[in-house]
Amino acid sequence: MTTKQVLDRGKELRALPPMPAMAEKTELAERCFFLDCVQLTRRYGFGFLTVLGGGPLPKKPGPELMKVLERIDWESALRSGNRWYDRQVAALRHKDRANRQKQIAKIEEDFRAWKTQVLEPTNVLKFLLERERRAKEVGKAFGDFIALVMSEPDLKVQTAYDRLEQNQRNLYLAFALAAYRSDMGRYPAKLDELAPKYIDEVPDDLFSGKALVYRATGNGYLLYSVGLNGKDEGGRGPDDDPPGDDLRVRMPAPKLK
Repeated sequence: MTTKQVLDRGKELRALPPMPAMAEKTELAERCFFLDCVQLTRRYGFGFLTVLGGGPLPKKPGPELMKVLERIDWESALRSGNRWYDRQVAALRHKDRANRQKQIAKIEEDFRAWKTQVLEPTNVLKFLLERERRAKEVGKAFGDFIALVMSEPDLKVQTAYDRLEQNQRNLYLAFALAAYRSDMGRYPAKLDELAPKYIDEVPDDLFSGKALVYRATGNGYLLYSVGLNGKDEGGRGPDDDPPGDDLRVRMPAPKLK
């Protein structure tokens, strides 16, 4: 392609709508999911969890379980669950990834601490059945239980989101590198040579907070991020032997095995 064609395609790529932020999805969709889970539990008891796994809708709760459900202060349950989502959303909204990961790690630490106390189903039921428990205390524990069971995997999704974001950054740079080569007949010695003509600014590595690794070769280049583990593995990705965690662009592309 000509330089203009490369730049036009890169411009079209960057004009695509960005992926919705994880924080906004957690703010709305996951809260609604939590609310739905609480409502189903109030109606069908803890057996509704089988529905989430593809099982049939449970029958109406028996007398013993109905006593448990009647002792729950549902407002306390909702408030407790929302507090967990407030923390998650606040953490996910941090622009700096290192700061965001620090906040997420603290939430996960609290998850684990809560698990060791009452998260096992038998312990939860025992906790809720203890007569000296007040309705608000029972409601809070139940809200914690549902929020943690339903939302813990959501924090892991942020990692996949970050990997996708870094791959997108690499792709923008690949277009800029192609345009530079079309003009100059070679790839640049440094990424800084791309800005501002071919790209507004050269992005950093999302995972290290430092410059991306770039090595020009005779007729190509190797560009990569250190990936989730933060280790420079020489551009080795999951398909290499030995495998690595780096997120790379290699030109010319290696031949398929």
